[in-house]
Amino acid sequence: MIPRLEIQQFIDEEFIEPAGSETIHILDPMTKTPLVETVAASKPDVDKAVSAARNAFDTGPWPRLHVWERAAALLRLSDAIERNAEDLTLLEAIDTGKPIAGVRSWDIPHAAEVYRYYAGWADKITGEVLPSSGNVSIVTRREPVGICAAIIPWNFPFACVAWKIAPALAVGCTVVVKPSERAPLSAQFLAKLIQDAEFPPGVVNVVLGKGPIAGAALVTDPRIDKITFTGDIHTAQSIVRTSASHLPRLTLELGGKNPNVVLDDADLDAAVAGTVDAMFSVQGQNCCAGSRTFVHQPVFDEFMAKLVLAAEQRRLGDPLNDHTEQGPRSIAAIWSGSTPMSRRRSLPAVSASPGVDRRRQVAYSTPPPF
Repeated sequence: MIPRLEIQQFIDEEFIEPAGSETIHILDPMTKTPLVETVAASKPDVDKAVSAARNAFDTGPWPRLHVWERAAALLRLSDAIERNAEDLTLLEAIDTGKPIAGVRSWDIPHAAEVYRYYAGWADKITGEVLPSSGNVSIVTRREPVGICAAIIPWNFPFACVAWKIAPALAVGCTVVVKPSERAPLSAQFLAKLIQDAEFPPGVVNVVLGKGPIAGAALVTDPRIDKITFTGDIHTAQSIVRTSASHLPRLTLELGGKNPNVVLDDADLDAAVAGTVDAMFSVQGQNCCAGSRTFVHQPVFDEFMAKLVLAAEQRRLGDPLNDHTEQGPRSIAAIWSGSTPMSRRRSLPAVSASPGVDRRRQVAYSTPPPF
């Protein structure tokens, strides 16, 4: 059974109602029908979250705790994720359209490992005594940056939160997380686990809102010391422009068009298997996907025949079915944009699990033969 969530803003260790009135419809990628409706965070909500993070950093205990105490909190969070792994798996699969088997085997346990890994780093961030001459002593000291704004994509929402906030928390930073409004459910569940793990108030805040409103309020706030963003280049360019007035540190992960290269002496069966995985893992919605393939002319025809056969045999279906290898695309605009380069397949009926009927008409993409 999919866990029920009441979507609220998580600010200063409390779940609160948003100040605004605009509604967000979080859609099931399989049916394109609403999973959850909630009120989006407005600028006052973001201001409140940033204030909580600023106070927690400037006057709260988190940056001043002994490193072992910060490590212990991260370990408690990792343990909580593992205890709630099945609920998180269901939320992530239904929210993103990713096949549940992969979410269960990688996304959720990997995130738990990330928090545990950075807990181990908490007591290993040290300064140095550098060589000097005369009566001068040179000592370096590493200090937390401050408040980190973490803007999360919709394709790896749970894992990406871990990549962004675990290292920040380990060194004593506080964070404001803005998950994608298209896939926020696992971040909402994470906020509950952070509360249960007894992090101090204001250390982690989660605001669910739309990019042009909540995202813009976050990146233009001069109290933010660092912005970490994963997404498209146009949004990144906007972040660079609008945050320039206060010059926060920026980390921008923007993906790319990554080619597979197949030479004429390659093991073609292995090359096909690797290409299919690189191109179609997470329905191709992956910033490091092998989205192009260059094939040496002497083996081109043989490679293409094997590739098309492998792609046609790929099991498409309901993301909640353990046998599904490829679920629906998460966002209609991405599906529409890929249509000229692909074909569509319609599955009139797919079953999820005993007692659950998910009969739907769903569009999938199959590999373009080039």
